[in-house]
Amino acid sequence: MASTPEKTDDYEFRFGGIERLYGRPALQAFRASHL
Repeated sequence: MASTPEKTDDYEFRFGGIERLYGRPALQAFRASHL
């Protein structure tokens, strides 16, 4: 998936933080419900 640095930073901020706080299964569930 190609993305701009801005989108990458936003992704890391939003989804990376979720993964660190709640773990990868929660991250995958969150992404599935928001895409």
